[in-house]
Amino acid sequence: MTTLRQHFIELLQSRGISRHTQTTYVRAVRQLADHVQKSPVEISEDELRRYFLHVKNECHWSRASMTQAICGIKRFFEQTLRREWRILDVVRPPKEKRLPVILTKEEVRQILSSVRLLRYRACLTLIYACGLRIKEALHVQVPDIDKARMLLHVRLGKGGKDRVVYVSKDAVKALVAYLKIRPKSGSKYVFLVSKGPYRGQPLSIRSIQKRMRYHARKAALNASCHHLRHTMATQMLNAGADLATIQDLLGHSSITTTQRYCTVSNLKVQTDYFKAMEKVMDRTNENRP
Repeated sequence: MTTLRQHFIELLQSRGISRHTQTTYVRAVRQLADHVQKSPVEISEDELRRYFLHVKNECHWSRASMTQAICGIKRFFEQTLRREWRILDVVRPPKEKRLPVILTKEEVRQILSSVRLLRYRACLTLIYACGLRIKEALHVQVPDIDKARMLLHVRLGKGGKDRVVYVSKDAVKALVAYLKIRPKSGSKYVFLVSKGPYRGQPLSIRSIQKRMRYHARKAALNASCHHLRHTMATQMLNAGADLATIQDLLGHSSITTTQRYCTVSNLKVQTDYFKAMEKVMDRTNENRP
């Protein structure tokens, strides 16, 4: 490992950046250096501009990939090399205002019931029931589960924030069934790797994502783990929960993020209204002579 890379990693660690984000940022700088075929110290602002044009126009990176790369490269140049280049603010793609993808209760049941391995079914059930992010679910520890009061202590969520959430009966039932057969490794993590060099560590994010997409495709659906979180939030809103409660449950920093679910919820209200009107019209037409 070069001295420059080590210095960058230590800087990220000192700022409290998660290990996963550290890896993402270091990879972004390495990809830039590999493309330009220069040490990052020798890269010019114009070369940086042309690199981002290349990944956007020729590699067709998504907005999320572009944003991650820009954040990593920006931190590297500004905080490690002390270069504040305006181009790093100019190339940032605009925010997209996409509506969250929502599944029906039947679609969720169809996906979860098809998962045969109990540890994956329990993990996905917990993500859905508590509206967790994948990383939050995979880092749940045995002491975090309060089965008597049906509560879950979510530790170090996004932004390093803890929160306590209610756990449904179905999720508790799935967790209890899994804990009975959970490997005894001395690790406190609930969803852990049982064999190999990573024994006792939490399951990887990639493994649970692949499992979710596999079973979603079997159900002829295009869904990810995060869609389970969106679905739970929208179902709560439809059931009458207020936005502040949903914001606390999901761990959102801003109520604006939570308000996205209002649009989706209103679409459901519209759909239910038009279905009801169609039934009324059908009855009216049947009664006509």
